[in-house]
Amino acid sequence: MKQIQIDNLQRSLPFPRALSSTMRACALHGLKRCGLPGDCEVAISIVSPRAIRTLNAQMRAIDAVTDVLSFPAIAWEGYTPGDVQSLPEPPEVNPETGRILLGDIIICIRRAQDQAEAYGHSLQREMAFLTVHGILHLAGYDHQTEEDERIMNSLCEEILSEMGVERR
Repeated sequence: MKQIQIDNLQRSLPFPRALSSTMRACALHGLKRCGLPGDCEVAISIVSPRAIRTLNAQMRAIDAVTDVLSFPAIAWEGYTPGDVQSLPEPPEVNPETGRILLGDIIICIRRAQDQAEAYGHSLQREMAFLTVHGILHLAGYDHQTEEDERIMNSLCEEILSEMGVERR
């Protein structure tokens, strides 16, 4: 069974249960669509602009607030996204649960709020988008080239559409 752990570390903003439920459902559907095995786990943290800026500076040498960061536990480069059988070595497993560790997704809820307003859709839609975007990174997708970006964006929109999370 897949496990999605969502931790709201940005306590000064409300984080409705419905938002968490939508994110979890979209993450699970994204993992399924990527063909990832049933026994895997993902951690999603909701953070402040300061926290994500610090992480972005430390991990990517970019001193700026961003909307989402993904930290895959699997080095997918050169392998088929989502296909753990294509990897030269088995992925790391959580010894307590026996689940494959896919990685962490960090989302800045204040940035998501600003983007939702700018794009004219709900916070729920923006958080679902950022969650699926992060899941696709954990599954090995990237957007380093225009073709990769087209593939990733298309898959992201398909997943959101299948979940009924449309742009409004």
